[in-house]
Amino acid sequence: MNRPDQISGTSSLRSDSSKVPELSGDSPELIAFALLRYLAQLEQAQSPRPQFDRTWLLDAYTECLSAVKGQRIPTAAPAPAAPTRATSARGKRG
Repeated sequence: MNRPDQISGTSSLRSDSSKVPELSGDSPELIAFALLRYLAQLEQAQSPRPQFDRTWLLDAYTECLSAVKGQRIPTAAPAPAAPTRATSARGKRG
């Protein structure tokens, strides 16, 4: 059985009855799928009842694939608040 960090380019099914595919490979699509699975685990840890509906899965996979291909445009982080005049005046001692 392949370790998750090994990449061999094949796909197989686990022997248990869950029939979750054991994917391995180095294609951008498989790497994006692995990233999607990781993000879903993070969502589960942060939300007691995450909504993994069709829209979430497709949007998240599309974003993961864009990231793997280096085409994702990061969302801008909120800019730090500019110091107010009162804050600036307190910092200056004359």
